[in-house]
Amino acid sequence: MPRRPQVRSLSQTLEHAVERCDAPDQQQPEEIAARVRTGPRTRAGAPARRPLTEGRYRWARAYRDGELVCGRVELTVTADYRLGLAPHERRYFSARFFERLHPVLHTELTELVRRRGAPARRAAERMPPVEIVFDDPHRGRQRIVGRVQPPQARHRELYEIHFDLRAVAP
Repeated sequence: MPRRPQVRSLSQTLEHAVERCDAPDQQQPEEIAARVRTGPRTRAGAPARRPLTEGRYRWARAYRDGELVCGRVELTVTADYRLGLAPHERRYFSARFFERLHPVLHTELTELVRRRGAPARRAAERMPPVEIVFDDPHRGRQRIVGRVQPPQARHRELYEIHFDLRAVAP
């Protein structure tokens, strides 16, 4: 009958490392334990930056040229885990514009909803970028500058439609 491998706890693993740590060039168990507890580090030795937390941010605000154009935006952040994407390309942003919508932005979004295909994409390119400000629970206040893209769903009220945001390069 084959023997099962022995399962060790962290303290048993550290004790085992102390016993095997005879050579001076090997890492000490304290260093190993410290690295296990703190997680990944960057080259400079500082803790790695946390990515934007996926989820919905219900109390975001939209600005354009420093002026509030929408008082309440529901922002959805999702991640794309495909290989070969840069970190800023791995995030998708989707926004629903709810309350206190500026009349100019309201007409631009209505124009995007009414058009399809290439005319909708051209109308989206003509629109100036929108700055979305929201509070991330791990990184504090965040700001995304992006261009509004034509929506996929068109036959709903304007506040129910999700508009994708394409982030503008910083």
